[in-house]
Amino acid sequence: MIKKYLFIVLVSLFTSKFAYSADVEIIELHSTKSLDQLVLDVDQDNNKDQIDEQINTDSQNVEIQENESSSELALDNNEINEGDLDSQEIVSILNIWQNVDSISLENNLKNINLIKSEVLRNEFIKLLSDFNLEENNNNAQIKYLIVKKLYDIGEIKKAFNLSKLNKNDDNKIFYTTLELNYLLSTYQLDEVCELKNDLSKGKNKLPNFLLEKIDIFCLIMQDKINEAELLNSLLLETETDIDNYFQNLFMALVDKEKNDESRSFDFSSSNKELIFLYSAMLRIAELPLTEKFLEIDSDNLSIPVILSSSTDMSIRLKAANKSFIKNIIGVDSLSALYQSVDFSGSQLDNSKETINSLKNDKELLMAFFYQLSNVQIFPSERLDVILKFWDYAIENNLQQIAYSLTYNIISAIEPSTENAKYGSEIAISHIYNSDYDSALKWIKFFEGTSSDLKKIQKVKLLLDLNKSDDINILSKYLGDNENDFTKDYSNEIEEIIFVIKKFLNLEDNFEYDLDYNNFYDNRLMPTIFLNSEINKYIEINDSLNLILILIASIDNKEWYELHPMHLEMLLNGLNNYKNSILLKSIIVEILRNYKII
Repeated sequence: MIKKYLFIVLVSLFTSKFAYSADVEIIELHSTKSLDQLVLDVDQDNNKDQIDEQINTDSQNVEIQENESSSELALDNNEINEGDLDSQEIVSILNIWQNVDSISLENNLKNINLIKSEVLRNEFIKLLSDFNLEENNNNAQIKYLIVKKLYDIGEIKKAFNLSKLNKNDDNKIFYTTLELNYLLSTYQLDEVCELKNDLSKGKNKLPNFLLEKIDIFCLIMQDKINEAELLNSLLLETETDIDNYFQNLFMALVDKEKNDESRSFDFSSSNKELIFLYSAMLRIAELPLTEKFLEIDSDNLSIPVILSSSTDMSIRLKAANKSFIKNIIGVDSLSALYQSVDFSGSQLDNSKETINSLKNDKELLMAFFYQLSNVQIFPSERLDVILKFWDYAIENNLQQIAYSLTYNIISAIEPSTENAKYGSEIAISHIYNSDYDSALKWIKFFEGTSSDLKKIQKVKLLLDLNKSDDINILSKYLGDNENDFTKDYSNEIEEIIFVIKKFLNLEDNFEYDLDYNNFYDNRLMPTIFLNSEINKYIEINDSLNLILILIASIDNKEWYELHPMHLEMLLNGLNNYKNSILLKSIIVEILRNYKII
């Protein structure tokens, strides 16, 4: 049904948005592309990737409209604007790389692969992205290390932007591969083919016969099948280890009307270097992308997965959830995908049975809750579904998604005696959406009707923490609730509270019970040399190596996995980084990680 509605719109859309050059005329293999095969357009003026085709779903059809509002799928929302920084911050950004040593940098970067702290991950990405080659002696090796790390952690857009500055011949193969993969990942197939032509003139060679395979792919898209088959025959004669995955994709594109069930599209790790080419070929062939693509590079390949109508819906939803949390897509696009899940009227009418049947598929169940909330007629029933939606999302650490999706519904609800008991939950939803005025209104209403002082205090704290950077708010909360922490929480949480209060100079009156039957902790402690390095960087005011070694020490670890003494070491280090700019956010993140707030 969707293809019928979109045919006319897509014809005009593709002719206006993708006018190809004369020497690279790409022909669409499928005259009617589905909604989920809309491609990225690049806004060169703003230096951002955007999906300009916005998706609006209603009960009758799906229409596509261009929109430059905040609901766009912006791939680079967090660019630095120097106008938003004071002079001290700008000087700090310029100076932090001033005395960088390539050996120390390489040692630190190779130990940073998966940062589970959102605060530290954002700081790490910002730090690498702010690197200024001209201000740092045009050090090609340092530039390569930074660009490669951005690429490796899924920031291909930022890596590509940085790679374009001060180009030289060092690591040319890497930079060329990066550019091709970036264009493939953003579906700029005309530019891929143009770049391939330029590279072929220079007789360039890339690993895994990437250039030759792109050449074949481009010929197929230009409907030059005979030439493509000839080049593929030469490839088969040249390639020692035959790339069966590419060959199956080649046959699917050339002989697309033949349904050959013997073709295998099970992705193997040996093909990982060509994953961006494979994703583009799969999308053109309207074949599904597997979850393996997300496992290998969820950030860079999330958009291709989301837009692939042939891909399993649970996988598309998983990609969309991750992309939304990382600000790769907007709430309107997330909402459209959630609404596009095809639940029957019977499933919506028998919600209890449906919820039970979907209990092992949290992505589909999230979408079901969202659709169920939208079909409720009476406000009280709608609010009841939303509250269950929030509870389920919180259990699965997806509350940011649930709160964002339901914001418009909740914004239309006014405080009343009927919904007063839900004032705390509704206020929290508004806080997550940065609507602090509405949150305060609901808090005041809830405070006037509820005797649950702990609940009132917690939601007030959450509002204050989001509105202000004053760490004293947190100190006061920890001081006022000391008895609760020693009485109501586990030994592990009691230790964390002790570490934080000690760091904030609040530990004098903190009472704890030493467990004489448990003197040891199974959580690992870093070596004493790490602590010495941290202290050395603090003493010589080396902010760059300080933050890098702190991040490296918690690679692939949640806050609750850290030894308390390791955590104490980290807090002391962060207190000496950029005037403690990250400290309050880190402590809040730790308390949330332990589910204390």
